[in-house]
Amino acid sequence: MITSGHYVFLLFLLLVMVPIYFLPSFIAVGRHCRNTGIVFLINLVGGWTAVGWIVALILAFGPTRNDPVLPIGQAYARSLGLTPSKVTLSPDGRFWWDGSTWHDTETSVPPYARRSPDGYYWWDGAQWRVIPPPPGASWTSPPG
Repeated sequence: MITSGHYVFLLFLLLVMVPIYFLPSFIAVGRHCRNTGIVFLINLVGGWTAVGWIVALILAFGPTRNDPVLPIGQAYARSLGLTPSKVTLSPDGRFWWDGSTWHDTETSVPPYARRSPDGYYWWDGAQWRVIPPPPGASWTSPPG
């Protein structure tokens, strides 16, 4: 026979325990997490174990879709303490500074400089410059 105590218990499960069980999924959706589907799957399948629930919770606090993804060059610049895409040029514009040495813009490009989508140009902060060919390589000139 079902008593009112059973209904209270079922109501408790529905209103309290299910939201706690799916808390990592709710957090992932609310944060617009890149791994929302993975978080939900881990939460659904492995959430009943403490380990699965904690893994889902950790993933829910991972990168969001709104986090900027830095190109490798910009991440490298930040690791050196430099401002990405902001190239320090000599007054005549022929050399760029890497923090310790001046480099010729005709032979090398700052590793953190912004590149054009076609890969032929780099941005010096004021204008697009042609990327020089690697030493000893045959290189076709950029279009245009």
